[in-house]
Amino acid sequence: MLNGCPQRVRSAATSALTTPQEGAFTLPLDVSDPALERITAEQVEPLRRYLAASAGWRLTQIDGVPVAVRRELADETTPDAGKRRMSADGFYFKHQPWRRYRTLLRFGSAPIPVEPEWRALLTPAKVGRADALLRVQPANLPDHRSYLALSANPAVTLEIMEESMDTARETTRRLLRETNEELKKVLPGLPAIQQRGVLPGVYPAESVRYGPPVLKADSAHQPRAYHLYGYVNPGEAGYAYARALDASGAGLAPESVRAQTLEYVGWSKLRQQQFFFNSQLRLPESSPAPAKIELWFHPDTGAERKLLETRVD
Repeated sequence: MLNGCPQRVRSAATSALTTPQEGAFTLPLDVSDPALERITAEQVEPLRRYLAASAGWRLTQIDGVPVAVRRELADETTPDAGKRRMSADGFYFKHQPWRRYRTLLRFGSAPIPVEPEWRALLTPAKVGRADALLRVQPANLPDHRSYLALSANPAVTLEIMEESMDTARETTRRLLRETNEELKKVLPGLPAIQQRGVLPGVYPAESVRYGPPVLKADSAHQPRAYHLYGYVNPGEAGYAYARALDASGAGLAPESVRAQTLEYVGWSKLRQQQFFFNSQLRLPESSPAPAKIELWFHPDTGAERKLLETRVD
C-alpha cells in the first residue's frame, strides 16, 4: 500500500531492520490547539465541499473510508518539481534531509487500512492536551517512524504519518500546525462555501480558474503510470473518476482505475469557474498502454455522465 514515493537508498551497513521495540520512545507533543474541536457534525459537509474545491487537498476514499489527503508541491529534486501532484499512496518525500510523510483528515470512525508495522505505531490522541506522548520507533536505520491520529469528536480525525531521521518530529509538528491554522481560517467561512462553492483568500492559487474544463494525462515517470489532472465544474455535488481505454475502446483494469482516481471535485453554479483535480494512475505492468483517458462524473443523485476525454501519447 505504501509504495507511492521513492524509497531511501541505504548502505548495506544500515539496511537491517531493527526489532519492533528496539529503541522505541515517546515524545511530548502539544495537541492543545482547539481547531479540530470546533468542527461540529453540521459543519462536516461544508468542510468537505471546501476540501473538494482546494488544490491543497484531495477528497477521496481509501478502501471505502472517506478522507481528504493533503496535496503538496513536489520536491525540487523530482521531475515534477513545484507542481501539485498526488503520489499513488498520498505520501510525499523531501530531500535534505530525506523524509516522507502523509497528512489526511479522516471522516467518521472507521479506521484506514495500513500495514501492520504502521498500525503498531498508532498514537491516538485527543485535542486539548499540551503533553500528548507520540510514539516514535526505529524503522530502517537511521530512520524513525511515527503515526499520530488526533481527534476531538467522531466527525473528523487528523492523521499524520512520518518516516525520517528527525527524532524531534519537526515535520509532524509543522503539518499539525499548518492544518490547524488552515482550519481556523476556513471554519468561519463555511456558510459562504455552501452558497458560492469557493472561499477566496484561503485556497492555494491553483485551486480555481476561469475558462473551459481541462483534462491532461502526463507521465508519472514510471512504466504505465500517469498523473491525471485538470480543471472541471460539474455544477453539482458528486465525485469524478477516470476510465482508461485501449486502442479498441476496451477498459483497462476498470475497478482499479476507478479506485485510484476517485475524487470529490469542487463545484458551483458559475459554470466558467473550474476546480482543480489530480490523482496518480498506475496500470498493471502486463496492461497495454492506454490510448485514451475519460473523466466521468457520478453525481449524488442522477445518472453518471462523461465530462472529458484526452488522448494519451
